[in-house]
Amino acid sequence: MSMLLKPLDQFTAEEKTAYHEAAHVVAYLAEGMPFEYVSIIPEDDKPGRVVGKEMPRWVREALDNWRITDWVRLWVENLIVVYLAGPVADEVLERTRNYVTEDEYQAVLKLAS
Repeated sequence: MSMLLKPLDQFTAEEKTAYHEAAHVVAYLAEGMPFEYVSIIPEDDKPGRVVGKEMPRWVREALDNWRITDWVRLWVENLIVVYLAGPVADEVLERTRNYVTEDEYQAVLKLAS
């Protein structure tokens, strides 16, 4: 039995955006990562967004100097989980293979490299 209250084809674009952004927020909270706010009001050609807090200086400096400790690696891995949570929610909601947006892909690629 589906946990959804209505058929998938009846979800509006705004509702799908809300699920996508909510998944990012849940991941932020689950990973203990700070964020500023979430919005599903379209802006700058994006249907929604979660704005995270600035990367801590100790993480940024460690990455800049290639001093990757276990703590830095954990912080980066947690942030990658946050970035990928929205696309995973899309796949679950739509029951189809979805794609990662270019912004999400670039953010993950930058962190992973």
